[in-house]
Amino acid sequence: MAFRRLGYESVLVNSNPETVSTDYDTSDRLYLEPLTLERVLDVCELEQPAGVVVQLGGQTPLSLAPGVAAAGFALLGDPLDAIERAEDRGRFGALLDELGVRAPAWGTADGADEARAVAQRVGYPVLVRPHHVLGGRGMFVARGPEELELSEPALVDAFLEGALELDIDVLCDGESAWVCGILEHVEPAGVHSGDSACVMPAPSVTPALEAEIGELASAIAAGLGARGLLNLQLALHEGELYVLEANPRASRTVPFVSKATGLPLVDHACRLLLGAGLGELDLPARPVPTRAWAKEAVFPEERFANAADRGPEMRSTGEVMASGATVSVAYARALRAAGRARRGGSIGQALQARA
Repeated sequence: MAFRRLGYESVLVNSNPETVSTDYDTSDRLYLEPLTLERVLDVCELEQPAGVVVQLGGQTPLSLAPGVAAAGFALLGDPLDAIERAEDRGRFGALLDELGVRAPAWGTADGADEARAVAQRVGYPVLVRPHHVLGGRGMFVARGPEELELSEPALVDAFLEGALELDIDVLCDGESAWVCGILEHVEPAGVHSGDSACVMPAPSVTPALEAEIGELASAIAAGLGARGLLNLQLALHEGELYVLEANPRASRTVPFVSKATGLPLVDHACRLLLGAGLGELDLPARPVPTRAWAKEAVFPEERFANAADRGPEMRSTGEVMASGATVSVAYARALRAAGRARRGGSIGQALQARA
């Protein structure tokens, strides 16, 4: 719909009828097809698009992007270099070293023996993150060599036990960046961002920390050459800010941040993908939420045992959003909406121990 407002025809390929059952008129044409390279190329051959957008559909389009480009179809925002630098965990770690940005001690491994050697160097516990994965597949925390099994290339980095995790959504134009929103996870680091409860504004983020996050976002966006939307996952550990990963695409928090701030982030991203600069978007100096907001994940607990056990792999099937005068009130409402709490009772102290 954002591209339609800019005067373009919009064609959507979606493999899930449920997600378009109530908004089938969002695009000019809708193809309910499996999201495989073969089917996507069939649609491209039929439609002959002026450009293909791969950053608004989650992780799968990023995986398809090289094949679409190799077939001769233009990718809006020229994202291939940014995708490769961010999705290859080793290359991203090297980029952070080059930028002088703090990150957990890390190393790459092709098998279990190499992974154990890296873990011995950086110290247990470690977080194992395979390259180019969907929904955190294959990610796990190993607390000793006996737990460290690996069947594919991965990044092995020091796990920051008890760290506070932050989700950062960013608009960027290939050279500079603007932070759309900073969300604080309720759970400590180690829970997949799709399963984590989040609050905004982030109660643990001071003005000085917010400024540091802005500088980090600008450096990483420029280093990746990212254009459009970028998601960063950061950890605050013992008073220091660490970069965990970057995703050169819209994250599932973008609709949440758009509603909380009243800013049309997808519209802005589409303009950036078409070549506009951040200076042309008339953005405020900083985003200000209309009030406090919270989101909580919804899990299929009634159908699958232990479905609500949160960890590095994503298990949730939905989420709810609530607002309030404070983050505590907003979070309590989100818990009730997700069916995880009942009305009444007292709300405790701050959601996180302050770092």
